[in-house]
Amino acid sequence: MMIQMPGGIGISLVNSSPEEILYISMRNIEFTYTSNPHGQTVEVNIMGIQVSTERQTHIQYACTTPVLLYGLMK
Repeated sequence: MMIQMPGGIGISLVNSSPEEILYISMRNIEFTYTSNPHGQTVEVNIMGIQVSTERQTHIQYACTTPVLLYGLMK
């Protein structure tokens, strides 16, 4: 069985203020599940990921750029 999510998914991590601490965006996600007499396999492929933050309120978390991680598979 295969499930494809070309648009992807985004996840926000929010503190109790509520204030967004981190945003994770994943694009072109593909889930594959296979089963045979020897076992099951779950495979997840993510073709693009971005982790970003706008948090500037505490100096230990302050960023000079809002994008912390960006990766794209071709």
